[in-house]
Amino acid sequence: MDELLLLKHDLHKLGFFYSHKEIFDKMDSYGRKADSIASWFSRNCFYQKFNKNLFRYSIITRNFLISKNLREFNIELKNLVNQLFDETDPTKLHTKILNNKILNYYAESRCFPYTSLKYHLLLTTAIYYNLKNGFKLFKLYLSTNSNEITPYQKIFEFKGIKLFITPERGISRIYNNFSKTWMRRTKTLLNDRFINAILSQIKSWSCALVTLEDYLRLNWNDGEK
Repeated sequence: MDELLLLKHDLHKLGFFYSHKEIFDKMDSYGRKADSIASWFSRNCFYQKFNKNLFRYSIITRNFLISKNLREFNIELKNLVNQLFDETDPTKLHTKILNNKILNYYAESRCFPYTSLKYHLLLTTAIYYNLKNGFKLFKLYLSTNSNEITPYQKIFEFKGIKLFITPERGISRIYNNFSKTWMRRTKTLLNDRFINAILSQIKSWSCALVTLEDYLRLNWNDGEK
């Protein structure tokens, strides 16, 4: 089991690449556990009835993020798959996913439309790396330290804010409830009461991380596409 497979493990939800069973059968025990934990960390809020679409609903915009017709969007998605997930170097793919905007259009689960496919992939990979190297889940920390052992521990990077999951003491211990982790942080990342208040209420990790990115994109718009 390697990081490249983990970074591609949920693409069946977009109708591309492998079925879930094909991926699951290739996963080692750490990969299966990491996927389960990342799903558990994401799917602990905002349950809704099954939605045939996988488009994400944004807490910040209070709407779906798609601003073009579905046909045009599907063409853009196909280009994304060809250009992004054809990458064979897992380190480069991880960096591209961190910096990718189009993946933010998608939820991790049809029943949890506020979750994020992008951050589920990143969380799964970070948790996998830590578990495989013998680090206990609830002895891990959310950290802003750039001296990570591996780039796969990075789960967020945008507008100068970097977040990692590492075994070394960071700003807060990891809890399955993101809001609990955020409220117990020992370092101020943003002097913004609005986004800090929102993040202090969100239980889902993938929802919280993509909400932070949504907010930064809307409030520090520098023309980035």
